[in-house]
Amino acid sequence: MRIALVIKGTEEILSEDLNGKKILPGRIEFQDSDNLQGVNATYSLIKRFKFKSLEDIRNQISQLDFNIKEPFRVVCNRKGTHSFKSITAEQEIGEVIFNKGFKVDLKQPKTTVFLDIINNECLIGYLEKNKNESLLDPFCRDSTIPIEAHFYGIKEIYAFDIIKNNIYNSSINIKLAKAQINLKHYKVPELNSLIKKVDYIITSPPYPSNNMQTKQLTPILKEFFIQSSKILKKSMVVITPKPDLTLDLSKDLFKIENSFTASIGQNNYTILKMSPR
Repeated sequence: MRIALVIKGTEEILSEDLNGKKILPGRIEFQDSDNLQGVNATYSLIKRFKFKSLEDIRNQISQLDFNIKEPFRVVCNRKGTHSFKSITAEQEIGEVIFNKGFKVDLKQPKTTVFLDIINNECLIGYLEKNKNESLLDPFCRDSTIPIEAHFYGIKEIYAFDIIKNNIYNSSINIKLAKAQINLKHYKVPELNSLIKKVDYIITSPPYPSNNMQTKQLTPILKEFFIQSSKILKKSMVVITPKPDLTLDLSKDLFKIENSFTASIGQNNYTILKMSPR
């Protein structure tokens, strides 16, 4: 059995593509599929169980038999309120598996054991590698998307932003996550000179607001789509609460493959999956 990690709110439409079913927010259970577009990452499931404490998780995992190609590392993706931090879970579960006789390498593992914790549910599996793919977030804000891409095994990751303070915040988060990410402050017209080609672009670009009016934003987004059309190899996902401007400025360069609305936090966003014309 395999588990797909997807953006919360997209489970219904992606379940059809994968011929699977939603089991938790942002999680789809499926058997096999070559159509993984829109999927952030996948892992092969070892066990799913409920827990009350980190000790419960330790006890459950200590009873498992692992088939690991050494060395390994543990990555924890945690959603909800718990009495422990993700890094603590990684360390303790890593210790449990290490004590079974497996070697550890946090930087260059051959197997990544994925600890997927959502509220009181824990799923553990082997993270499936992305084949040397590259990803760019050109409006990275605090680098949430690039950091998740790092944990999901994307090999080449770029986090760019046009606002210096966002780069500063990103640098702190990237350091805390111990992620290997190319971080850069830039101007949008420079994009094609900084990156020749990239497999995927996933981003939440600026949108019309009190801080930035449509008149100010239009040339920035227009140039962004021009630059993106020159470097994008596969597909782009744009996440925005106000899609009209994005749709208008991108229509000559990109075609919409899919569009749906998702709740992220307390806000509703339109998620546009696009590919170059």
